[in-house]
Amino acid sequence: AAHRTFWRFFFLTLIMVNLRSIFRHLDATLPKYMTREFGDKVPKGTIYSINPFMIILLVPVIAALSQKWEHFDVIHVGSYVSAASVWTLAVDTSIPSAVVFVVILSLGEAVWSPRLYDYTVSVAPEGKEG
Repeated sequence: AAHRTFWRFFFLTLIMVNLRSIFRHLDATLPKYMTREFGDKVPKGTIYSINPFMIILLVPVIAALSQKWEHFDVIHVGSYVSAASVWTLAVDTSIPSAVVFVVILSLGEAVWSPRLYDYTVSVAPEGKEG
């Protein structure tokens, strides 16, 4: 059972690395994209600030509401929401679509992020949680 738990955690972490690459896009390439597409006056800092604002507000609420669900299920749903966020930029090139991208990405992160930490602690061997 311990090996199964380890491999499940290993593959989840591997998948999450790919998901986290979307956040590198948010930090590294989205500001440059918005400047090139919409000019120097685009409010890229304001658009970026949607993410921490939503995380601060939503994480405690969603974590409390999702306590009764399995860690893996909540991570799964939140990951799909975050992954779907990039499609808003593929469908439309506009400032509103960039805002929707950040909102959807942040909503998904607020769902999966706290539960990933809970799951990490829950699979750690007794006495090696931290």
